[in-house]
Amino acid sequence: MWRFIVVIGGCFLQSVFGQGFYKVIGPRVVRPNSEYNVAITVQATSAPTNVNITLLGLSDTGKPFSAYESITVLPYTAKIARIQVGDLEPGNYRLSARGSGGIQFQTTTPLLYLRKSYSVFIQTDKAIYKPGHKLLFRAIILNSQLRPAFDVRNQPFTIHITDGDQNVVKEYKNITAPRGVFTGELQLSKRLVLGDWNIIVTINNEKYNKTIQVAEYVLPKFIVDIQAPKHVMFKENILKAHILALYDYGKKVKGDATVTVYPTIHSGVIQPIFQTPIRKVIPIEGSATVDFDITNEIKLGDEYERTVIVDVTIEEALTGRRQNNSVEVHLHKYEYNMEIIKTADYYKPGLKYTAYVKVSKQDGSPLQADRNIVKVRYGYSRVNEVYHEDNYQLNKNGVIKLELFTPSQYSNETALRIEGTCYDY
Repeated sequence: MWRFIVVIGGCFLQSVFGQGFYKVIGPRVVRPNSEYNVAITVQATSAPTNVNITLLGLSDTGKPFSAYESITVLPYTAKIARIQVGDLEPGNYRLSARGSGGIQFQTTTPLLYLRKSYSVFIQTDKAIYKPGHKLLFRAIILNSQLRPAFDVRNQPFTIHITDGDQNVVKEYKNITAPRGVFTGELQLSKRLVLGDWNIIVTINNEKYNKTIQVAEYVLPKFIVDIQAPKHVMFKENILKAHILALYDYGKKVKGDATVTVYPTIHSGVIQPIFQTPIRKVIPIEGSATVDFDITNEIKLGDEYERTVIVDVTIEEALTGRRQNNSVEVHLHKYEYNMEIIKTADYYKPGLKYTAYVKVSKQDGSPLQADRNIVKVRYGYSRVNEVYHEDNYQLNKNGVIKLELFTPSQYSNETALRIEGTCYDY
């Protein structure tokens, strides 16, 4: 028994023959100068199936056309046959599939010829427009080779613009683009339908769409700036933030500032599962400064490095309008960050091993070479090991170079341990 099923948008051939089952899926339309892809699936068989996919037909001028691809499809798998379609003329064409081996079948289905679609690009001067603005747009129309060829320059097309309720507010009929580009403009009314507007180009029964947004938006009347250090040491115990609130033209904003501080990590291990954010409300007239006690107010210990958020909301006294901003502050136990850079994960006894020690501030900047000494201790893992100690001066990049001459009597299983301590004089 043979069964054929056709679905909209593609050709879908399906058959059950004995215990064999196959599917051939491809586009319903064929276009010139394109690639035609066909997916083949074979099931309920134990042997591979050789499938020949042929695209054939006759043009309106009587010119025959044939292109094919042969593939082997394993049981319970899918494979794609790719047929290169050249300069195909209008005519009647069909897709033929023939299988042999695991499943034997042969079937044909007609295809719809569709001329290669144009490439249309719609550009606007903005993505969002406000009522009363002028909408400027252009449509770039190209052929299959992305050129404004003769057939494009003389092909009439239509452009219409719809508002947020799909009402047509502007239409251009039977226009052409002699150089492949059409430009237009539309003065938007101050009273119109807001939402997503569409610019639709219709050429040769094909539609191309560009969506823009028309919205009643209000720019912020004033800005909020928070000046706080990015890195703070726990031993300082004070987190200070300086707040600026200014209008666009520089005038000071008068009102109230609500300053909220809270950690970004919520864990039952390093703090209670729920911790109420710390808030302070202070008056502001252009600028203000607020302090938080890290231990007593934020209630954070120095066991772990933490990141806290400083969030500021300014409420304007006259209008009640609000504007906010936030910054991150990193809390550290140590002022410096030390890193040992290995040149290799292994060393060979009796040979020199080179490593580097890099010391930097928490913001990544190097330390001053004339102020800091690094004490380096190194030794080898064995019973009653003895550590060697040396003092090194940092270079201008905050780096020291270690050249260690490893004893030759140690085995390959002995580990080299390096410790570093930085002193600030």
